[in-house]
Amino acid sequence: LEYAAVEIHTSVDGRKDVVLTGVSRAAERQVMQAIAEILGPVQNPRYLLVRRSWLGPRRRIDYHSVPAALGTRKEFAERFAELWLERIGRSDLLFARTTKSRLLILQARASSFAAGFQRNVDRRSVWL
Repeated sequence: LEYAAVEIHTSVDGRKDVVLTGVSRAAERQVMQAIAEILGPVQNPRYLLVRRSWLGPRRRIDYHSVPAALGTRKEFAERFAELWLERIGRSDLLFARTTKSRLLILQARASSFAAGFQRNVDRRSVWL
């Protein structure tokens, strides 16, 4: 992967196109699946990021799944959370396989920002 590159293009209507180069088709599919899991509505993740922020005068809580490929081991999920902190901001990493966290997942499904805006992830392969 030493020649891998990621480009993000924003269209006038706000759509983001992610272009991966220098990776195999299998790696490309894994990255696209991970993006869909992070940005899409919470399904059934092993680890969950809980992000608290302000939206005007109101406190907002949003939930993001740690991609399944990175949630297989605690160390991977923790590293993902560290990178999230560096690039996105503060969040809490929760193991989602406890009784208490299962209730949080139900809440996340109902009230997350992503659930309100069903993002479409359209996967296309284009020859450049």
